[in-house]
Amino acid sequence: HNYFNSEWTPGLAEAPASDDFWEDPESPDPVCSAGSATRLTAAQQHRAGATYVAAAARLFVAGDDRVRELIDGTGPRAPPAGVLTHAVGAGRGAGFLPDDGVRVTGGRLCSAVDPDPAVACLDEDTQGASPHFAYWWPERETGRGAVALDWTAPGTATRVRPRAPLSLKGADSLALRVIVPPGSTGTRLDVSVTDAAGRRATLGSVRA
Repeated sequence: HNYFNSEWTPGLAEAPASDDFWEDPESPDPVCSAGSATRLTAAQQHRAGATYVAAAARLFVAGDDRVRELIDGTGPRAPPAGVLTHAVGAGRGAGFLPDDGVRVTGGRLCSAVDPDPAVACLDEDTQGASPHFAYWWPERETGRGAVALDWTAPGTATRVRPRAPLSLKGADSLALRVIVPPGSTGTRLDVSVTDAAGRRATLGSVRA
């Protein structure tokens, strides 16, 4: 019912919120229709959401394998969850943003949410169906750019050049997010960086 946090819950949200469960009047859902004994209340969804988000963070971020059984469904009911807060971004910088000017070869700079098929990252048939480029009401959103890679043979390079050299001084690591088509496996990408003097360093390979 989309009640997994208070801002999505009617009566608690500051912004408009609604129950996103669509009910067919002619075929009521015996599990989720309003009034069903099995339908979770908002408070129950809040508790479940907080528990599983905390468990996922413990497993995927902290490497705490004790919560794996809760995530994969083999364990017992979760114990009460504590409340932790963390600043978004973990002290990371944005590096460079496409809006600042970037040149792409072997691919194209695209927009996550845009009605123009020539600009959008996804085909018209898939827009709105991707968890990577999800959107609700806006028809166009600025500042949500990505680079769509395009190759026909192994070893094809995609080069992304910012308008001005990016200083990595003081950086401990670089983060690169890669999205592959649904259902695909075994995609290998080699990642390299080149400095203003033309010196190149290979950072390694990633598989997705």
